[in-house]
Amino acid sequence: MWKYFAVFPLLIAPAAYVSIQDHIAAKQCENEAAAVSQGVVSPMKRAENAEECAKNAERNSPSWYGFFRWPNGTTVWAIILTLWAIIEQAAASRQSVDVATRTLVTSFRPKVVVRSIKLDPPSTVFYDRRKDGQWKVEVHLTNIGGTEAKVEECTIYFQMYSSEHGTPIETIGLDWTESLNHEFTLSPGARHTLTGIVSESGPFRNSLASIESSVERHKIQLRLPTCHGTVGYRDGNGFKRETGFMREWKVSIQRFTVVDDPEHEYQD
Repeated sequence: MWKYFAVFPLLIAPAAYVSIQDHIAAKQCENEAAAVSQGVVSPMKRAENAEECAKNAERNSPSWYGFFRWPNGTTVWAIILTLWAIIEQAAASRQSVDVATRTLVTSFRPKVVVRSIKLDPPSTVFYDRRKDGQWKVEVHLTNIGGTEAKVEECTIYFQMYSSEHGTPIETIGLDWTESLNHEFTLSPGARHTLTGIVSESGPFRNSLASIESSVERHKIQLRLPTCHGTVGYRDGNGFKRETGFMREWKVSIQRFTVVDDPEHEYQD
């Protein structure tokens, strides 16, 4: 606010200078007109001469005088200052809104989690009954945070792990129904499902049948179909965040269970 008060003296000084110069020029013109007439000049004629001299003073003065001459010049400056104040006020309001938005995102950040992973069908028995020759792996994402999350990329693996060594012994190919690099937005509470189709259903069916038979006979599962990966997304402030997940398929309960490993299961 103080800078606007500081501008007024800068405008008043030139305006006063221009006004004085116009007055001096008009008086000189009037004196010259009176000397030329060499007689008594009527009040009406004197007023006409004064008006004409004032116009001549404006016409013959430097062009920049017009920016400070009353009333047109000062009116222009008043409009400029008013627009300046309006623009600054709008910018300040926008900045306040941006700060409030960033604060809101910081306080109520998005948080994308893998709510569940499903294998469909859940067993070789159901697979044989359906006879469609298709296995699906569904990864269900949910935003449990308070603001939007822009999911940018997902990396998902479906592999057969050894329970003895905890290492992958085989990769099971998946054909995704949508690109894992496809960007989408998750509003608070929103869900999104990524679906992958097992590329070679026959070999996977035989492998799963072997696991089921082993569990039924020996009550122990030595191989674990495992789905793991990461989900990368950005919050409203542009910060990149990542969710990691790792789930093992347990044939005894026909369900993926969470692997208790902070290197694989985490939320940034």
